[in-house]
Amino acid sequence: MDTPKFFRKVEVLTRAKVFYPKPDDQDLAQYNAVMDLILDKVINDVCNYTHIPITELPPELDLVLIGMMGTIINERALLAPIGTNGKAMASVSEGDTSITFRDPSAVISTLASVDTVNNNYRAQLNSFRRVIM
Repeated sequence: MDTPKFFRKVEVLTRAKVFYPKPDDQDLAQYNAVMDLILDKVINDVCNYTHIPITELPPELDLVLIGMMGTIINERALLAPIGTNGKAMASVSEGDTSITFRDPSAVISTLASVDTVNNNYRAQLNSFRRVIM
């Protein structure tokens, strides 16, 4: 069985990466995987909330998707380096300190507990929401 596709995913992901660029020390493949996971989570949550099939998401929601991605990235510090305590690092000192970033598996567990459709986006999404019977 084929999974439905969001046909503008590459375009939305490219636009999101302009606003939420890769941190200098982060591996490119890891960054791409994390951004892909975040967008997938946002798309699925929007589809579940609005009752719009993934193949029918209108282009008018693209900026909302990017904004929702940013909210998650900033609130959960998903692109920030993490310290030994697992939290985002506020600073880096020189010496034997290494900088690490959350890998995609850690992002999956973080995203599982996040409600991406929060009050900041409900009003915008309500304009597109469908009633199901």
